[in-house]
Amino acid sequence: MTVGLSLSKAILDDYPISVMAIVGAEPDAAFNSPDDLLKRLQQMTDLIEQRTGDLELEAKSRRAAMMGQSHQLIAEVTNLIALSRASFSTENVDTEEEFTSKRLRCLDSMRRIGALSEVSRDNLRGGSYQALRALMRTLIDGLYVELARPTNGTSWEAAILSAERANVSFAAELEREAREDNAKRQEQTGKSD
Repeated sequence: MTVGLSLSKAILDDYPISVMAIVGAEPDAAFNSPDDLLKRLQQMTDLIEQRTGDLELEAKSRRAAMMGQSHQLIAEVTNLIALSRASFSTENVDTEEEFTSKRLRCLDSMRRIGALSEVSRDNLRGGSYQALRALMRTLIDGLYVELARPTNGTSWEAAILSAERANVSFAAELEREAREDNAKRQEQTGKSD
């Protein structure tokens, strides 16, 4: 019997009733009195509340992990920008070996950015996802191209500025979405109390 029909019978005091749809009840479990039914419904309510709490904690943990990964990405882009500036600087480059070493450090940073962006991409949505895509396009089409040149190009400063702007935009969008999510959670908590 469905929950709706069973509840209708319970309201009419037409016992015994069986409820297959009640979570955790054995098929065709019979309830012979309102007390039996209420006891089972209270157990179900407790189980649902516990599971809801577990899911909220899991969601909070996932959000924190996602934000941590995204903040690592932001920090690594900032690191790449600093490494790139050092690489493009002609004042501090004495040898070809030093030039190559600086570019290889940039390449290592670029690889870390790629790995972090893939992990972050799977967890982002909406504006933060679009901001991440814009950041990666800016890096790939600008800074990465400049770093791939065998000598310093003429537009490396513009590439660095574009990368900085895109990184700041990504960070701002993450923070905006985090504030919105917190406000929604607080609103939902306030409604349920």
